[in-house]
Amino acid sequence: MHDDRSTVTRDDADPAGTTDSATPAASDAAGPDQAKAVGVADPAGVADRADAIDEAGIVEEVRRQVVLEKEVLADHVARGPLHVGSADGDPAAGIDPAPIAGDPTPGSVPPASADVSARDVDAPSTDMGRPASRAMASTEGRLERALRTVVLALLGLYAVWAPMVHLGWAQAQILYGAALGFGVIALSRGSWPRAALPPLILYLAHWAVLWATHDHWAAWDTTHTRAVQETYALRACALNSVGAAALAGARRFGVRSVRRLWALIGGTLLVMATGEVLTRTHFSPGGPYAPPAFSPAGPFGNPNNLACVLVVVLGLVLGRMSERLTILRRVFLALVATLTLTLVVLTLSRAAVAATAVVSLSAAVLAASRSPRGRRLLRPRRLRTRARVALVAAMATPALVAAAALWRIVATTGDEQARSDGLRATLVRLALDHWHHEPWLGIGGGRFEMLLRDEHPEVGHVLPVHNTFVELLTEYGLVGAAALFALLTLAAVTVVRPIRAPLTDGRPRTLDDAGVRHLLAVLLVGIGLAGTVTSSALNWQVWWLMIATLTVLTGHLWARRTTGRSETVDASV
Repeated sequence: MHDDRSTVTRDDADPAGTTDSATPAASDAAGPDQAKAVGVADPAGVADRADAIDEAGIVEEVRRQVVLEKEVLADHVARGPLHVGSADGDPAAGIDPAPIAGDPTPGSVPPASADVSARDVDAPSTDMGRPASRAMASTEGRLERALRTVVLALLGLYAVWAPMVHLGWAQAQILYGAALGFGVIALSRGSWPRAALPPLILYLAHWAVLWATHDHWAAWDTTHTRAVQETYALRACALNSVGAAALAGARRFGVRSVRRLWALIGGTLLVMATGEVLTRTHFSPGGPYAPPAFSPAGPFGNPNNLACVLVVVLGLVLGRMSERLTILRRVFLALVATLTLTLVVLTLSRAAVAATAVVSLSAAVLAASRSPRGRRLLRPRRLRTRARVALVAAMATPALVAAAALWRIVATTGDEQARSDGLRATLVRLALDHWHHEPWLGIGGGRFEMLLRDEHPEVGHVLPVHNTFVELLTEYGLVGAAALFALLTLAAVTVVRPIRAPLTDGRPRTLDDAGVRHLLAVLLVGIGLAGTVTSSALNWQVWWLMIATLTVLTGHLWARRTTGRSETVDASV
């Protein structure tokens, strides 16, 4: 390897001809390359020795780069596989993968072939040519994510099928403990970037406040029956949902995991609900209300609960259809959406039918925003106004509708007021009257039903508030409800706030930020629907699983907006 200056002739170097009488000693002092250029003999091989020295210096420099690269990789491995070239090290979440010494960067010259050969010699490679340390860390990361996915699926399926599985207390605690353990490990390894922590902090604060005020809201029950049941139910909901949120994380892996989880839940429910409709048999016995034979109830025993979950599944399927898919997959998803909508109608829940219109509108807006013609039709200001009105209508409609389940429970009592369409409003008013006496810490967990039975024996049944938000406020006060309400408000603000333009135009191949925002809107509708249609979602694990998923999506979008980047999420259903 010679320097480019070795091609300069004597005439070019010395136009005046002052070097014509140069001696060989002077030529050697000027350098072997110049000596060759002027035609001086080199009997001692000075030039060859200089070339060898240059090549040795290059190899030594390459070896120093390889050593530095190994040190950087060792540091990555020490910090965990999430930081070693994995999908979780996404820059949009606020943590960029650190560049590896020796790797080419944009705008730089690729390494020389000597660098490649040195890597092959000094760093044992896998079949893909990567260093063994990086391959080992990548394998460890894949195993960890696979384990987290399995445990997350078990948590979700158990939350849905708990009424029929009847898992023992000890077995359930083992499952929850394992989930929390894996979740803590995932948190320690960076599954929640710092920019995504505000929603998670609010969610953890909600449960922390409930446990801190336990002695107050359980003190009313001197028999230690109702309050103990409330404590066990809330503990199960807390362990399940917090474990799910911690396991998923707010990175791309978390968004991919929760969408697949709800696809799995929806698939199992669609199979069971379709079987109930075809056989006209309810596989899970209900409570005091027996739904019609053609109305599916799923594992919950009540069509209203099933309708709430199916609305979330419908929104997920419609959002997936707006992405770039093959014709066969698009036809399959269209059939699934049609079946889901049919089952929602058969549940006889008018509020759920109204909610399907809201999630369908959100999916239509999402699809229109992904086409040039649709974007021209969308007016940002008008669209945001309509979205806010639709969201408020979706959460307020259930309060204006007397659901068939509640109607049939009280219809046999003969009480005129109980038969009225405003029974829900009456229960809410009674609950707020009690809340006025204890606005900060509430009247006590599970106490409203007992007070209603004592003050209005003509009802004849133990009735919850039939509005979970009012029930939470009444029984646990502003202190117990503030963090959860703040989390839902943060999620609603994240939905209506504009996002940055996507990196690609048209239908994305995978889930992008706009798709995540659509899923977040669907979950808000599902949470509001379940919180106002069901008799009480406070002890329903599926409702808290929805809130945990909402926490994951809100954290993901919050981190994206904080870092100012917009990318697609490698997710498929």
